[in-house]
Amino acid sequence: MRLNDALLNEANYSDTKALKKMLTLYSRHERDAYRGDSVAHVIWIDLKTAINSGVLTPKQREVVKLRCIGGLQTDKIGEMLGIKRQSVQDRLEGAVKNLQKILLSGDLYAK
Repeated sequence: MRLNDALLNEANYSDTKALKKMLTLYSRHERDAYRGDSVAHVIWIDLKTAINSGVLTPKQREVVKLRCIGGLQTDKIGEMLGIKRQSVQDRLEGAVKNLQKILLSGDLYAK
């Protein structure tokens, strides 16, 4: 079983740990989606749509993009933004909670 097949089987958005792993692999899902991997495509589109849905605060969205899409470490993000590492982690945790809400609500594609 490929990694993405395993992730889709575990794509239980109510599982915070699994969602964090999916976010960490965001760029990999994007790359694999463009290579024709339909499982990666589903995960990537859900995450991308959720991130851009407006449920994140501007500060949460900023750290999500730097961490999950840009691949930067929390220390580096804190340094770039002039905030403590813990603040970066707090924003990421808040973002995960907000993303979970929209992913589980059924409203992500309702419009």
